[in-house]
Amino acid sequence: MLEMDKCPQCKGEDIKKGVMHAAAVTLQMVPANKPKGKSSPISAEYCNDCGYIASLYVVEPKNLE
Repeated sequence: MLEMDKCPQCKGEDIKKGVMHAAAVTLQMVPANKPKGKSSPISAEYCNDCGYIASLYVVEPKNLE
């Protein structure tokens, strides 16, 4: 996971972390070859000043093995 101090787009320093949602559910990553197996939530780091999404990552990557 990338931990940023400054936004690469606007140089703002208000970097936040969040979890991606679609309607009322958290988006989940699943392996392409096992779509009915375990999954992991998708999180992001974003700039609270300009909205730039700096990184997307799965919270529990071992679930995708």
